[in-house]
Amino acid sequence: MDDDVAIGIDLGTTYCCMAIYKNGKVVIISNEMGAAITPSYIALDQNNNVCVGSVAKKMAFLYPTSTAFDVKRLIGLPFDNPDVQKDIQNWPFQVTGEGNIPKIIFHGRPYHPEEVSGMLLASLKAQAEEFLRCKVTKAVITVPAYFNDGQRQATKHAGTIANLDVITIINEPTAAAIAYCHQNIIQGKQTNFIFDLGGGTLDVAVLTVEKNNIKMKAIGGDTHLGGDDFDNAMVQYCIEEFKRQSGIDLNEELHSPNEMNKMKGQRCLQRLKIECEQQKINLSAAHEIILAMDAFYNGIDAVVRITRDLFNARNNHLFQKCMQIVQQVLEDAKIDKSEIDEVILVGGSSKIPKIREMIRGYFKGKKLSVAMNGDEAVAYGAAIQAAFITCKDEIEARHGQITTTDVVSLPIGLQLKKKGSSELAFRIVIDKNTALPCSNEWLCRTYKEGQRGLVVIRQGEHDEVTKNYLLGKFKAENLPSHCPIGTSVKIKMLVDREGILTVTASYEGTDQTNSLTVKARNSRLTQEELVSLIIKELSLNTKT
Repeated sequence: MDDDVAIGIDLGTTYCCMAIYKNGKVVIISNEMGAAITPSYIALDQNNNVCVGSVAKKMAFLYPTSTAFDVKRLIGLPFDNPDVQKDIQNWPFQVTGEGNIPKIIFHGRPYHPEEVSGMLLASLKAQAEEFLRCKVTKAVITVPAYFNDGQRQATKHAGTIANLDVITIINEPTAAAIAYCHQNIIQGKQTNFIFDLGGGTLDVAVLTVEKNNIKMKAIGGDTHLGGDDFDNAMVQYCIEEFKRQSGIDLNEELHSPNEMNKMKGQRCLQRLKIECEQQKINLSAAHEIILAMDAFYNGIDAVVRITRDLFNARNNHLFQKCMQIVQQVLEDAKIDKSEIDEVILVGGSSKIPKIREMIRGYFKGKKLSVAMNGDEAVAYGAAIQAAFITCKDEIEARHGQITTTDVVSLPIGLQLKKKGSSELAFRIVIDKNTALPCSNEWLCRTYKEGQRGLVVIRQGEHDEVTKNYLLGKFKAENLPSHCPIGTSVKIKMLVDREGILTVTASYEGTDQTNSLTVKARNSRLTQEELVSLIIKELSLNTKT
């Protein structure tokens, strides 16, 4: 085998999976436990010893404040993001937000989410090298289709911190579509629908497939909707039942001023969370389960009966949210559900019976495509993409040319002031579901003499302008110091095949056009910070 190989990595919220294309087929890379998937848990002790995966997940019970998980729900987002604030309430580990940048606290020291994800990726890289018996230097990493530019950049930074050359990032439904094409004989042109519900995110996509040509028509999703949320609903029900049975409110213990009681509460919560995850899986096969934990709190046992109907009722609002996204994506694609040839389910949470029942009903009883391993499909497709980039001739000789066309996940535009008013407006420059790569321009004018703070770039669909994700701010450093009101400035936006944005701006004078300078956003890592974190990662002792 080659000395340097490229692998595909599904960097999931709750579990990760790796694969490699080898000798004409895709091989799933097993971890040190022989399992195909690795829990996305990272524990760090005071001596910089890092534990990742199943070991870290077990440690979360004893050391809940120094074991992180769900880091994908933090990466690339500002601290004041409403979803981030909601998630923080469910996590036993501490997250601070100085400068509106979320950082995970291990033993009093702050760590960027990219850094913690980098620890996870470094461990995955080491496991892959052990499995393959060769050095792994390159990877294709998958991201939710609904990730914004900042989340995509941050994911690439995490790979860099792990000393991986991230040759590209691709959307998870695109990777699943590649896997589907590789595993099935496509007759003619198909219009397919992918529903990818994982541990932390939902991706929905409408696409056309013809031979090995995959074209996304429309995508949608929610980066904070997945198995974790179903687990949390079960956790809260169990807390309510335990309070009814024992009189002890675990929620109060979690916020106790007594540090010992607080730690006991956190340990119980983590134990309950892990148990609820397993019982949720069991409910996919059984109609009723008994969740029983000996000496759950202060020696008191916890015994809770949960039926599938109860589980469905507690999560009904989440199921309805899933179906709203399904309907919206079909509307965005301007396709009637009767035109869909295949409905492909991906992701562990797509196995939930109620989810399958609702999707089957929505598509009028159409048979659901569940032949692919939902836990492995995304890594499988990423591995093919990695091989196609690094050894294109071999792939094309065996399977023909593979082409994928993705689309912009969220609209990108300018935050502007309405004329004669202090009210803000969001002017979309590149619309959602525009085929990649793409570019567009917008002509702005300065609204006061000598203007420097010119324009703000945002991405999102919120009606309230400032709730859309802040991508960056332009400073018109090359404008003349006394440029008149109404000076024309042309903003050009380019989104590459990875969905990453580049923005340039120029102003037109009487005889020249000068460039403006992009000021990097504070929540992004600078090159110096990135190098520092790479060096720091190399000094850590990783255990799996």
